[in-house]
Amino acid sequence: MRQSQRFAPVLIVGTLLIMGSIMGFQRLAQASGNVHETWTHSDWLTPAEVARWSRSPGIRDYVFRMLNPGTSELAALLQLSAASSLTIEMESLPQPGDADLWRKLARKVPLKIKLLDIPLPATDDIQLLNSIAPHSIEFLMKHFPDIEDGERLSAFTVPISIEFQTPFYPRYEEKELLLAIPANVTLNFVSQIWPWYHQMDVFNMTPHAKKLKILGGTFPSGPHWDYLKNIHGLEEVAVYSDYPPPSPEVWKEFGDNRIVWVYSSGVPVESDLKAFERSSSAPGSRKLIIQTEASLPSEERARLDQVSIPVDWKHPVPWSDAR
Repeated sequence: MRQSQRFAPVLIVGTLLIMGSIMGFQRLAQASGNVHETWTHSDWLTPAEVARWSRSPGIRDYVFRMLNPGTSELAALLQLSAASSLTIEMESLPQPGDADLWRKLARKVPLKIKLLDIPLPATDDIQLLNSIAPHSIEFLMKHFPDIEDGERLSAFTVPISIEFQTPFYPRYEEKELLLAIPANVTLNFVSQIWPWYHQMDVFNMTPHAKKLKILGGTFPSGPHWDYLKNIHGLEEVAVYSDYPPPSPEVWKEFGDNRIVWVYSSGVPVESDLKAFERSSSAPGSRKLIIQTEASLPSEERARLDQVSIPVDWKHPVPWSDAR
């Protein structure tokens, strides 16, 4: 009896070490999962909501559509923890009276400000935005700016980009408007069609880095491939489609260009995931974004964790802490 009692502490310690190792491996497996979450929110927020989100395990990006954020919302966001980045989409410029709160927020977390279809800022507004020093600023525009507005963007000291949600790609007559925009501004063009020759030609007359967002579930075919592959400075193509291309060879045809597949009908089936994953050998050239309005079933989440390419799961903030 005394001998068994002597070994009892050893057995207990050994058991605890084994359990700790198993739990450690489980945490490592969870941490090594390839799915990064982005939580979105499109309404006013309260300190209680921010506190609830901060209690949720894990680190994630946040995207808030706060059309005119005020002092109370900014103060609440300063209490947000476990955020890898924060994007605020708004329809107004930051107010001078809230400048200190904006600066604190930009120092706390990588902050992106996205300004939704408002006039490009005047000189005083640019100085205020520079003083806030966000990680980046993006302007969403539904028209091409005039030359004076474009030239004024050279006063920015923070990285900026413009997303053009215009009815058409820039034509030859818009070339001078684009050339007025400083060359270090990234231009993002949103369309439902793939560029033709004259659109490629206009793009190549400008020195900017360019990105494309193609909506509507279409894929390039025929001569579109030549035009797409010959656009100078094309950094990224985002394909918004809830269906795979007609053939897995379509993904391979993109080559080592950076391609983002945005999918909003759950998770692609296994064969489509593998075809996209294997379509390029260049590291970082493929990314999958899953957009949902609800949680993913555990088996679908598990399938995403096995994919070797980056995966971003974008969904509204949970209504409770249970995840």
